[in-house]
Amino acid sequence: VGQNWTQTPHPQTGDSTSGLSVPEDLSVVGFDDISTVITTDPPLTTIRVDTGFLGRLAVRRLRDRLIEETESGRAQPPVRHVIPVSLVIRGSCRPIRQ
Repeated sequence: VGQNWTQTPHPQTGDSTSGLSVPEDLSVVGFDDISTVITTDPPLTTIRVDTGFLGRLAVRRLRDRLIEETESGRAQPPVRHVIPVSLVIRGSCRPIRQ
């Protein structure tokens, strides 16, 4: 398990200590769908997030919060947002065996 692509075990290496292979024995899913994931063998299944949307939302929330706190004189409560994501299925995952 890693925090980003540079820290995540790459699918092509599998788990050499246990003899497991991807995707036959172990499915691997990454996050952020960066361009290099399609160059792995097998290509990495990832969760894709619209980073442009995420950036615009962050700027809008920061601006709104600064305005609200300036006008009211007190800190505003946290706001939750559900960020849409999509699963991009590639070769690093397979269906569960029955």
